[in-house]
Amino acid sequence: MIQARGLTYRREDRSIVERVDLSLEAGKLHALIGPNGSGKSTLLKLLSGVIEPNEGGVFLSDKQLKEYGVSERSLLLAVLLQEQWLDFPFRAWDVVAMGGYPLGELESVLQVQITQALKALDIEELAEHAYTHLSGGEKQRVHLARLLVQIGDLTRCVLLDEPLKAIDLTHQISVMRLLKGLAKQGKSVFVVMHDLSLAAQFADSISLMSAGRIVHTGTPDDALETTRLSEVYQTQVESVRVDGQRLFYVR
Repeated sequence: MIQARGLTYRREDRSIVERVDLSLEAGKLHALIGPNGSGKSTLLKLLSGVIEPNEGGVFLSDKQLKEYGVSERSLLLAVLLQEQWLDFPFRAWDVVAMGGYPLGELESVLQVQITQALKALDIEELAEHAYTHLSGGEKQRVHLARLLVQIGDLTRCVLLDEPLKAIDLTHQISVMRLLKGLAKQGKSVFVVMHDLSLAAQFADSISLMSAGRIVHTGTPDDALETTRLSEVYQTQVESVRVDGQRLFYVR
């Protein structure tokens, strides 16, 4: 389990994240939703150790995350940030292979893992293509494949910031199924996302963030109560149920 206790992050005297408490259970897919600018990406960076909080801490197995070395942290956490700065024409295969470097696997083992990840993200035909020539959605799936390669037996938590960005509908469903599968393997999976309908369909628990604070955490049916959503998003949010699934729309 990974826990945030009293996490606070300020920048230029402005609170971006304010006194956040959050527990991410093993074997669960936890979604974080909320409007733009509410602090979701900053919270994920705090949970992953990319940035340090001004107050509070992140705990992994009752030990502060900052007490782990960089190498050990890369084995325990797999992270996909929203920004992916890569402007060199590596082959897609090479970008995916980067995920395996912290693991120190044999080359033969790494080759198998890369092949499996490419297949899982349906990008096998892109393996030899230059990364810089790919579309936005294809690049995103390459980075997701890189993340899959990084995930090993020691990985406790998988943190992803908008993993569905620029990805078409069919592959969005495939990605969410992959993440649900990782949770069923016993990982804590934490996903920042905007699609309320997909969050309702796949998440085990959902946190709603607004103005730097977690305003509610609960089951999908509980957290996605439309009156609460309407207040947070400052627009009238409605939902309908179709074939047992909740779909959300703005009136």
